[in-house]
Amino acid sequence: FQPGLLAHIWLPRVNENTFFRTGIQVFNIKDNLGYTYNYLQIPLSGEYVFPVKGIVQPKFVYGFNIYFATGMEGFFNFNPFAETGININLSKSIYLSVNLNADFQPWEHLFLIPYGFNYLGVSAGFGVRL
Repeated sequence: FQPGLLAHIWLPRVNENTFFRTGIQVFNIKDNLGYTYNYLQIPLSGEYVFPVKGIVQPKFVYGFNIYFATGMEGFFNFNPFAETGININLSKSIYLSVNLNADFQPWEHLFLIPYGFNYLGVSAGFGVRL
């Protein structure tokens, strides 16, 4: 479980179906010794929602996750990630989002390029169009 809040900022001058996405999410990880570390994740990404008419709209996201950890002074990480998923329109203003997420280690020479694999996850949440 990873509670958080994401904002999708519409970029109609770029393309009708393009969004800048950011927000804040919190989660914790327990290591092999039993210590629990709390993380703060801030995603910065671009999102493209395919212009499909109907209830289900596929989407693709690429960007970066910025991580901060409590209990580990000075911990900061900047990882590329990709996400694909669907938005299921429940009404004109409410949708269910179901996604497959991949987080990568950055290439040391150019952080935009994924180099190593960190994790693969599934996420879901409700969205409200304002």
